[in-house]
Amino acid sequence: FFLQKQEVLVEVASAPKTLQAGVPTELTISLREIKDGSIAGPAHDIATYHDRILHVVIAGEDLKTFAHIHPEDVVPITHEMRKSGRFPIRYTFPKSGHYLINVGYIASGRELSHSLVVNVAGEPKMEKSGLVPHNGFETKDFDGYRITLTSPKKIKAGERVQLSYHIEKDGKPVRDLEPYLAAAMHIALIREDFGLFRHTHGEASQLGS
Repeated sequence: FFLQKQEVLVEVASAPKTLQAGVPTELTISLREIKDGSIAGPAHDIATYHDRILHVVIAGEDLKTFAHIHPEDVVPITHEMRKSGRFPIRYTFPKSGHYLINVGYIASGRELSHSLVVNVAGEPKMEKSGLVPHNGFETKDFDGYRITLTSPKKIKAGERVQLSYHIEKDGKPVRDLEPYLAAAMHIALIREDFGLFRHTHGEASQLGS
C-alpha cells in the first residue's frame, strides 16, 4: 500500500545487509529522479527542509520504539552527496520485529515523503503495540517534564482535528521553549498497521502565559 505515482524514487541500502537487533547499522538513502517511468539519475534538486537535508523517522511495531534522525547527525552534507543524491544515516535497532522507515524531503519545491517497512532479526523481540484509544486526555512524564495531550473524545475520518499539548515542569508551565529544527513541535502520526504516516508540526500558542 505504499506504491504511489512519484517523480523521485527513494532507495535504502543497509550495511550489514541483514538487519540485526543491537548491531550498529548504516543506512544509505538514495534519491533517484524518475522520467517517463524510468530512473534518469540522481535527484539534484533536493533542498534543505527544516534545517536538514532529509528527515528520517523510524518507528517500531510496538509504537514505542522511535527515532527521528538525519544525515547531518553522521557527517556534514557535502557537494558530492548532493550530486550523487546519496546520504548516510546510522541507527541501532534495539529490538527485533517490523519497523517503519519514513524519509521526508523537499524536491522541486515540493514536500515529499516515502515509507518502507523492514524486518529486524535477533533478540530481544518487540511486542505488538497493544495500544488502546484514549478518551481525549492523556498525561505522560519524560525526563522531568509532564506532557498532557488533549483532543476530542471522538475523532472522525475526514474531519479536521486539533491536538493540544501542555508542557509542565515541577507543576508549572514551561515558558522557555525554543524552536527545534525550525518548528515549535514535530509530530509523527502513524497508523497501527503502518498503512499511514504523517510528519507534521505544531504551533506555539500563548507563550509566556
